[in-house]
Amino acid sequence: MKRHWGYTYFLTRGLASVGTETNLICLAYNLKRMIKIIGVKELIRLLRDRAPLILNMYNVYLSKIA
Repeated sequence: MKRHWGYTYFLTRGLASVGTETNLICLAYNLKRMIKIIGVKELIRLLRDRAPLILNMYNVYLSKIA
């Protein structure tokens, strides 16, 4: 995936940073696929409809780590 997009090496150092970089690349790949499959307008609508659920999950996560 990285090589296909022109990334031949990691831009960060350390296991945690490289893992984060990998996760971001995978997220970008999956978003790109979703745009091709359902289109931009439908993706925006789906994300907007689920925004309260996503924010609730984020708040629960923050309350657990605080």
